[in-house]
Amino acid sequence: MVKYDDSAFRKMRGGWVDLANLTLMIGVIGPGASELEEGSSLTLAELALIHEYGTDTIPERSFMRSTLLARRGDLAALQVTVFKRVLARELTARAALELVGEQCVSWIRAAIVAGIDPPLATETILRKGSTKPLIDHGQLCRAIDGQRLHRLIG
Repeated sequence: MVKYDDSAFRKMRGGWVDLANLTLMIGVIGPGASELEEGSSLTLAELALIHEYGTDTIPERSFMRSTLLARRGDLAALQVTVFKRVLARELTARAALELVGEQCVSWIRAAIVAGIDPPLATETILRKGSTKPLIDHGQLCRAIDGQRLHRLIG
């Protein structure tokens, strides 16, 4: 009689289940989100929301949605790569998700540094002394983070 050893499958399945129970949040989150923008009464999370979607007087300067949408092909390829590494047991599900999060944060920060349209108004340039939208002191850029969350099933 041949006995089937399914221990390798059970370990691999455990990685799938772990991955299915994790969520990645990217944005101005965590401790940095509640910091006040230098010289303002706005938190960095509020500032990010204003720029991401715009207001009646401030134009939309999406830095998260637009970046991840532009990088959706790269993101899909990265997800395939890390998933294969989870299946091969080279990475844990948590480590794989952290890699994806770190890369997304890096792309978003790079987009801000490269410049987000539309250009600043002349009066804004004169006030802040720079032509770069979303960069005054670097606080907003530093506040962008990725957090892995464990979903509870039940």
